[in-house]
Amino acid sequence: MVVEGTRPATTADLPVLLDLYEKAKEELRVCRGRWYECDALPEPVADVFGVALRDEMPFPFLLLGTIDNYPVGYLLATLIPMLPQAEDSVRGHLRFFVEMEAREIGIAEVMLDVGMERFRAHGVSSADITVLPGQRAAKNFCEQHGFVARSLTMHRRW
Repeated sequence: MVVEGTRPATTADLPVLLDLYEKAKEELRVCRGRWYECDALPEPVADVFGVALRDEMPFPFLLLGTIDNYPVGYLLATLIPMLPQAEDSVRGHLRFFVEMEAREIGIAEVMLDVGMERFRAHGVSSADITVLPGQRAAKNFCEQHGFVARSLTMHRRW
């Protein structure tokens, strides 16, 4: 029996997190719109993950998605400021990745549930997930969990 789960990432998990991020980067590099230059995590990624692993504040934070306690994915939850005219001062933002072989068995859903509960527990009432062109399965996953398209960014390079 396969047991999917999630747990908070720790500093000992940094090599695993970096490996998972490299897999995500390779998968997403082929997406249109210059993902790596515009939407990826800033380099060095170890520093970004390091901030989330310090556990000094509730955000950012990192989760590992697991199968039988073996890490196969991650979720990074951060806060983004809202515009002054908004009711709330911040919204959540989620970035996650699950290895191809481990998709569609519920790991992303488990991580999403934990991430959303963390947002709610800290008074955050909305969240975004960025989905890139061509990621139909990710788009469908988000829509199945109540997310709707809020904007579509078009890009042109010359």
